[in-house]
Amino acid sequence: MSKRDLASPLFKGGLFSWNYSITPTVLSQQAAEGKVDFTQLEKEIFKMVKVLGALLMGEILRQADELIYQSKEHDGTSEGFREMGIQTLFGEILYRRRIYQTKGG
Repeated sequence: MSKRDLASPLFKGGLFSWNYSITPTVLSQQAAEGKVDFTQLEKEIFKMVKVLGALLMGEILRQADELIYQSKEHDGTSEGFREMGIQTLFGEILYRRRIYQTKGG
């Protein structure tokens, strides 16, 4: 996960509740020292998976939008982007979607 990802709107508003200072290495250490039980460990991993899943979903949506634009299999010309949100199993995914202006429309 890059600094750019953490600066994205997904994280700015506290959309995800993962404490980014808790890494797999930190969790391993805490488990070995008995500072975290199995249930807590499972919950922390689940938070991480949700964040990573949301990032992956957002990137797939961005790439699909770009492929549609490049393929010319759309009506009209690109008029820029608009912010969109979609509710998923990972939480709400925020992404930019290309807007098209159709001829005569």
